[in-house]
Amino acid sequence: MTDSPFSELSDVELVERTLDNNITFLQPLIERYQDKLLRYIIRISGVSQSEAEDVLQ
Repeated sequence: MTDSPFSELSDVELVERTLDNNITFLQPLIERYQDKLLRYIIRISGVSQSEAEDVLQ
């Protein structure tokens, strides 16, 4: 992950700030877990990479 203002925040802090209606903090959280979620979708569903990306969206 690249250095960003959000990189120093924990997952809990990002979730708390998102739940406080500050949607700006949601995207860094999604990006933090996107690759893991993609691999998980492929593993449990057996779909292709492209199909898994569609599911993730």
